[in-house]
Amino acid sequence: MTSKRILLYAIREIAARSPVNADSNVIINFMTPGACRSDLFRDNISWFVRMFQEIMMTIFARTTEVGGRTLVHAVSPDLGVDVHGKFLMDGKIAK
Repeated sequence: MTSKRILLYAIREIAARSPVNADSNVIINFMTPGACRSDLFRDNISWFVRMFQEIMMTIFARTTEVGGRTLVHAVSPDLGVDVHGKFLMDGKIAK
């Protein structure tokens, strides 16, 4: 949580120093795909931890396909300048 907060402040500062104008039409934002079900946690762990992990991922995590869509949305050319310096989550600007 702390690292995301620091990243938020850093991106906002970079975006403030690089405004969108006619000379530079680059939009700076950042996003999170959220928790996604994948083989990231494939290490040898006990069966109990593995079972608990599978239950939690089934309940709370999204598929990697849906997580990938959030990545594509963040770089979409259809986004306006209102996302410059913002945090995107679930295909929307997070407050």
